[in-house]
Amino acid sequence: MSTERDEALRRELVSVAAAAPYAQRTKPRTLVAGAVAIALASALTGGAVSAVALGAGGEQQAPVEITSSDIAAVTARGLELVGTHAELFGTPFIVSGRGNVVVELGPVPEGASSVAFSLACVSEGTIGVAVNGDPQNAWVTCEDPDGDGRYGGFGTFIDTVTDSENTITLESSANLVLWASWAKQAERPAQSQAQLDALADGAVTAEEYDAGFERFASCMAGAGHPLGSVFKGTTVYRYVMSSEAVSTGTDVQCYEAEFMEIDSAWQIANADTSESTEFLRQCLRGNGIEPAYPAVEVDRQMREAGIDPRDCMGV
Repeated sequence: MSTERDEALRRELVSVAAAAPYAQRTKPRTLVAGAVAIALASALTGGAVSAVALGAGGEQQAPVEITSSDIAAVTARGLELVGTHAELFGTPFIVSGRGNVVVELGPVPEGASSVAFSLACVSEGTIGVAVNGDPQNAWVTCEDPDGDGRYGGFGTFIDTVTDSENTITLESSANLVLWASWAKQAERPAQSQAQLDALADGAVTAEEYDAGFERFASCMAGAGHPLGSVFKGTTVYRYVMSSEAVSTGTDVQCYEAEFMEIDSAWQIANADTSESTEFLRQCLRGNGIEPAYPAVEVDRQMREAGIDPRDCMGV
């Protein structure tokens, strides 16, 4: 089954942490509506917006100004994410700042079934996301390797909502802008027979993974949105897709029909030998710790040692 992290990784060309950072967490604060940024956000979205500035979080870095351009960009990214994938309900939530907070979404509006969620980094740091107290495995490392002022982010649909009150918890050492809206997603495409056949025995071979990827790539190309920068030299193939592929819904139609479940099963089965797990092993060695082999044990070692993967870039 696809996870929220799978969706996030697929939808946005962003800098996502190889594994969840293990920085010390602080008790979140409930977000209370205020006047900060409301007029600005309203002007950008053409309507009233639930918008507040977050209080200061950790002291790892000096505050960075969040501009109208940052808010406009995350709003555009959110609307691009939605594209033809969903119908929006009610007033969008726009939050900017830095800290550990709980954004109160309230009950699900009639007709809605999920939350469209777009998050943009405005400075270096890490951001963790939980919905109704449930971690979404969506930790983001915000960094600017090219020095061009772009720090990454991600977008996804969140389905883990309840009929009563709903909250999004952000634990952030980075300056951020969040755009979120209640939504109802369009009907998901059915899996192709070829994908079902590959999954029938409960295991995915390298040949089945490659064949599934090629069907996905062929579908994208046939729809006029070919994948770019395809690299097959790693356990998990790397590629990028155009924003038009996302906004038109081509990515969902092709990925879910031909490749999504195969991709998920392959990544789970190969977690022990993945590039991200090997990166963490090197990080442990650089800190004088002999790494375990299973990925779950490597994660445990990182947590117990209190090592943040960001600190391993120079190890």
